[in-house]
Amino acid sequence: IRERHMAGEDEYASDMGVRAVNDLSARYPGVLEGVDLVICATSGPDAFFPSTAAIIAGQVGLNGAGALDVLVACSGFMYALSLAQGAVLAGTATKVLVLGAEALSKILDWTDRTTCILFGDGAGAAIVEEVPEGYGFQSFVLGADSLGGSSLFKLAVADHIPGVPVGTGPMLGMNGREVFKFAVRVLGDSGEKAMNKAGLSGSDIDWMVPHQANVRIIESACGRFGVPL
Repeated sequence: IRERHMAGEDEYASDMGVRAVNDLSARYPGVLEGVDLVICATSGPDAFFPSTAAIIAGQVGLNGAGALDVLVACSGFMYALSLAQGAVLAGTATKVLVLGAEALSKILDWTDRTTCILFGDGAGAAIVEEVPEGYGFQSFVLGADSLGGSSLFKLAVADHIPGVPVGTGPMLGMNGREVFKFAVRVLGDSGEKAMNKAGLSGSDIDWMVPHQANVRIIESACGRFGVPL
């Protein structure tokens, strides 16, 4: 980790998402034409509703397109891409704008060194649509530790997660040791399943791009797949 980017006091997930979409449009003029669904992965939405996806859509000229948020923390962008692929294959949508947008600095306890040094802010945008056979996504593996909520959480209206004391507060909380053990196991397991579903082996892989700041977790996964660090 060399640096973290932080949003301004008056800058939120939707603001960064709009800038990401505008950057995408500048790079690829006309890319938003025909977009009929917007999916935004975020753990720090502007509001419970309207969705951050809807706020972004309205500001980039996509009013009327379907819009929804995906709130699954670190795996959000992968879930969003999978949902976009499914919508295109099912015919529910023809062209999907997928975003990841996080304003995590808004929910950090800056006196908690176990979390505040790890998280930052930013956004990115991509287009998912039908591509020629042989290209595109080869496989997805989705999963969740539905009993592990007390190890990484941000409380909301109910102010309650099993295993987390009531009244803990609205800031992000994490048990780093448990998250580390989980990540080492799951990054390897899910990567292996994804390769098997796609009919690939470690020797077929040129690049592994993990959403992970911990080099020990990356080293463990590289060793398991036989991919040079």
